[in-house]
Amino acid sequence: MNLASGGSWVVAPIPKSSPTLGAGLQPVVLYMHAPKDDNPGGEPAITGVGGLYTDNNSYVVGAFHKDYLFQGRLRTMAALGKGKLNLNYFGVGDSGFLTDHPLGYSIEMDVLYLGVQARIPHTEHWYFGPNFLYTQGTVSFRLSELAPIFPDVGRSVNIAALGLDLSYDTRDDSLYPKDGTYFTASVSDYGETWGGDYDYRKYGLSLSHYFSLGPKLVLAANGEMKGSSGDVPFFDMPNLGIRGYESGRFIDDFTFMTRAELRYQFRPRWGFVTFADGGMVNDSISGLLSGEAGLGYGVGVRYRASEGSTLNLSLDVAKTSEDTGIYIRVGEMF
Repeated sequence: MNLASGGSWVVAPIPKSSPTLGAGLQPVVLYMHAPKDDNPGGEPAITGVGGLYTDNNSYVVGAFHKDYLFQGRLRTMAALGKGKLNLNYFGVGDSGFLTDHPLGYSIEMDVLYLGVQARIPHTEHWYFGPNFLYTQGTVSFRLSELAPIFPDVGRSVNIAALGLDLSYDTRDDSLYPKDGTYFTASVSDYGETWGGDYDYRKYGLSLSHYFSLGPKLVLAANGEMKGSSGDVPFFDMPNLGIRGYESGRFIDDFTFMTRAELRYQFRPRWGFVTFADGGMVNDSISGLLSGEAGLGYGVGVRYRASEGSTLNLSLDVAKTSEDTGIYIRVGEMF
């Protein structure tokens, strides 16, 4: 990545579309800071503010700052946001009736996230550190959608967690990698100790590798496993993020997912992507291979947001056995 003597701005009123939230607008303002004097040519700090509003009356507003300090030996992330999402509950696992007749619900939350990772001494690519998540708000089931005589039912909820992250990172670029590996392992403890209402734990493993097949062609592959235990609220259970399905279509105690993308940059600021996503869910890790499964595939277009960075604006069209989805976002899927 090469930012000139100054930083680089990205300002975009991005159209938003997904099977989960519908169509809308996602204005984004990002500032890619110039590399620091003690880390010339390194990853830039990024500051961003943004919002979202869609035609199902969902909205989000927030801000974040991501930084690389002490010649990249310390990585920090802070985010603050507020929003309301109108979603559908499809039940857990192979849920029967709710799979075809989902129940509408709303989640309205204020969110705070803080994370720090330091390079492990005597290593080049390993990082380790804590993170903290706190959310407060309400979750409401829209029972009136079943029949007008039913009232909507909601309750206040607090979700808080202290987590630990371990990562291994040899990517040549964090925004648009062409070569290298990115591995993460995480564990988070949710509960009253940290200010939450529910006691549970979540675990995660993710491995991405990027193969440079030429100056313009990249093969990107990712595998991801998530798990949970304890009193996990349904809206925070492990979820398969397969493009083409609504978010929450596949949730359970354990999930496993793979993704593959072939990325071709046919012009300095334009690229083309073809991809496939697949995964499985089950209530036990040993039963994942026989659990409920989903598959999605599709194509996408990439547009480089500015000449001074490798950040892309992305548009994907995904097809599944149940639906076709259009996704517009900032950055790559992984």
